[in-house]
Amino acid sequence: MIANCIQCNNEFKTKPFFIKIGQGKFCSRECYGVSMIGKQSNRKGKKYPHLCGKNHWHYKNRIEIKCEYCGVIFKDLKCNNRKFCSRKCASQDLSLKLLGDKNHYWKGGKTLLQRAIRLCGKYNLWRADILERDNYTCQHCGLRGNILQVDHIKPLRSIIFNNDIMTMGDAYSCDELWDITNGRVLCKNCHKSTDTYGKHNLELKKI
Repeated sequence: MIANCIQCNNEFKTKPFFIKIGQGKFCSRECYGVSMIGKQSNRKGKKYPHLCGKNHWHYKNRIEIKCEYCGVIFKDLKCNNRKFCSRKCASQDLSLKLLGDKNHYWKGGKTLLQRAIRLCGKYNLWRADILERDNYTCQHCGLRGNILQVDHIKPLRSIIFNNDIMTMGDAYSCDELWDITNGRVLCKNCHKSTDTYGKHNLELKKI
């Protein structure tokens, strides 16, 4: 079907169906954009505004649903199986279900305890004593004065589990945790090559 653009009056091809539903008036998006300058669109970003809201044939079939997180009552089709009024509520509910010991990665709160130990003052003194003892030199390659790290020969994670350390009070009173013979100075590359570095120590085994 041939129609004339109502903006530039050029001829263009369209389908009778588009004319029937009120479309097919412009030859291009540019002409539509020019025609809408200074006007407010009645489509509001929806493809078929005449089928939205109360005009939709499923509008009367909606049921009232109570959000399982915030308790707000909202309406939706039963077949959609919605439990939450928004994505935000769904996300918050999932976070609560995976919090703490409900998460399959839960290890009894040991990770948070390890971080607290590494940030305490006594740990900094332990680290400084080992750096001074080893003369700021990597014990594997002999590199000195570069990016140096203090490595636990027996992993910190193993010490915490083997001594049943649950609090910082338990950590301060554990002699094995602060034994400087369990530490050594390594450069970054040598530290990464050890069996107890990072991901190599995720599968904990009691020593």
